[in-house]
This record gives sequence, structure tokens and C-alpha cells, in this order.
Amino acid sequence: ENLNCIAVDWKEGAKGTYVSAVNNIRVLGAEVAYFITALQRMFGYSPYEIHLIGHSLGAHTAGEAGRRIRGIGRITGLDPAGPYFEGTPPEVRLDPTDANFVDVIHSNAAHFPAAGKCSCATGCLQDGHGTRALTLPMPLPGFGMYNTTGHLDFYPNGGTVMPGCADLIP
Repeated sequence: ENLNCIAVDWKEGAKGTYVSAVNNIRVLGAEVAYFITALQRMFGYSPYEIHLIGHSLGAHTAGEAGRRIRGIGRITGLDPAGPYFEGTPPEVRLDPTDANFVDVIHSNAAHFPAAGKCSCATGCLQDGHGTRALTLPMPLPGFGMYNTTGHLDFYPNGGTVMPGCADLIP
């Protein structure tokens, strides 16, 4: 089979804080879409022949590129990033409308309790026992999204903890 594999090096856009990297996703997605459009013009690729694969923030970048180029054949999201994306509108995260087929593998998903609701058992920050002091959703261990974001979402071992992987949050 004749195919091309292109890797995007965005280390400059990912420098700094996580929030900075999140804020660069839309720009990076636009640049990926521009590059794909150039390849389509030069080589006559159909958008349907394109398969974008992204891990963490890269999954949302692939979604942004897919939003800009209608008819992308497939996007695979590998553990899409959760913080600043979980519970947000489809326009700012990977979504089934970003390609003809979107499949997602959730392997480090976090649960985000609703903002303003306190629950000692789920790790919410509190200002005294039982006082609601939470203004932003606070994640439980995990950095990926838990909610479905594709046409087909896989949750190996429940999608939150993989055997043999160290817990990154003490």
C-alpha cells in the first residue's frame, strides 16, 4: 500500500505551561489543515483518504484540523487531554463531527466533579468540611477525557488506570 506518514513537531507551541499549550491548539490545527490542503492541491488527495492520529493535546489538534477540512476520512484520538476540554462545547475539542469516522482510546481518563459541588470522597477542594468552595472542576487522578468524544470510544480496563503504569498523581 502506498501511503505517507507525516509527524508534526510542535515543541515550540507546547513550550511553557500546559495552559499555553492548550491555547495553541487552534492555531496548530489551522496550520495542519493548511498543510493538508496544500498536499491535496499538489497531489490530488481526497480528504476521505486522510487519517489523522493524535495523542492528548494532539487529539484535539486533529479535531481542529478536521473541523477546517470537511470530509476527513478518519481521526483517531489516543487518550485526548481532559483538563480544559472535558465538558466543553464540541467546537473546542475532538468531536464526532470532525471526520467521517472518529475513534478514541481512553487510557488515562479523569473524572471531573461538577464545579461548585463538594464531595470529600472525590477529591474536591473544600473551605472547611462540607463548605462549597470549588469554582473550577477538580480532576481525580488521570489527565485524559472520560466522556465519549468519537463515533466509537474504547475504554480498556475502564479507561482510567492501566496495569503496570505508575500513578503520576500522589
